[in-house]
Amino acid sequence: ASSGKIRFGEFAIIVIDEADRMFDMGFFPDIKRIMKKMVTPTERISMLFSATLDTKVKNLAWEYMNDPVEVNVSGGQVTVDKIKQVLYHVGTNEKINLLLGILKKQNPQNALIFTNTKQEAVKVAARLAGNSYECSYIIGDLPQNKRTKIIENIKSGNLRYLVATDVAARGLHINDLDLVINYDIPEDFENYVHRIGRTARAGKAGMSVTFACEKFVYGLEAIEAYIKMKIPVEWAGDEMFVEDMSKDEFIRNYLRESKQIRIVSEHDDKKTGKFSKERKGKPAAAAGRSDKKDYKKTPEKIENKIPRAKKSFDDKKQK
Repeated sequence: ASSGKIRFGEFAIIVIDEADRMFDMGFFPDIKRIMKKMVTPTERISMLFSATLDTKVKNLAWEYMNDPVEVNVSGGQVTVDKIKQVLYHVGTNEKINLLLGILKKQNPQNALIFTNTKQEAVKVAARLAGNSYECSYIIGDLPQNKRTKIIENIKSGNLRYLVATDVAARGLHINDLDLVINYDIPEDFENYVHRIGRTARAGKAGMSVTFACEKFVYGLEAIEAYIKMKIPVEWAGDEMFVEDMSKDEFIRNYLRESKQIRIVSEHDDKKTGKFSKERKGKPAAAAGRSDKKDYKKTPEKIENKIPRAKKSFDDKKQK
């Protein structure tokens, strides 16, 4: 907006998609500067699009638009009828087993799995890889060219399973996405709608599955109040919990080679005491290790290490 390379005064139309998200990401001052440099509101056509319009967006409309009109195309319904929504109450330590069971039972053509944190996204992707599911992950740290490649792969059918944070909750359009799984209940209730909206696009049917664990179940009430319905609850029988074949050793091998995100299994401290409380979650240098130089790897390199970590684990099993 301030580089001077674009003559905004020559433009008479502005379209802002995902308007509320643009403001959340810190683009609000830039958008205001752009609108000020364009032709006056009476001579300009301004359109803001979003699944949710908060107060900040509406204030912008009244300040920089000429007699704005709000158009609601959803008729007050937040979610899509053709999305079958299911909720499972499950303990945190059994979520991966239920995830494996659902993928086995549903056998979707493709699936998008959401977590609340980057660390959990990487960990779930590693677990799936350790159970012979070809998958990738998208987190905020990935370079844009890497994200684009991964998205193209799942759109083309070359990739079936994708684990992601809310960076993929908006703007990711996969026309034939079978299944969305909320591995973690989103902490922002509006993100639930954006997440499950990745499926059942263009009038097609889809399914969303949500795991309500003891850590994130407190966000459920706000979500149900927002979508004005109770998410149907199903109870998972023993047959729905599939054994996790990756085991902790596979995860350690994968993370040891990646050296980007220090994730310690929830079982390590209690069973082996291998990682002390002070070391947990800290980089190599802080933990007193000598591999400081190798620690800083890019997220792109992490994703490429998954097959190698699995092979290393399999070789050890054969020996």
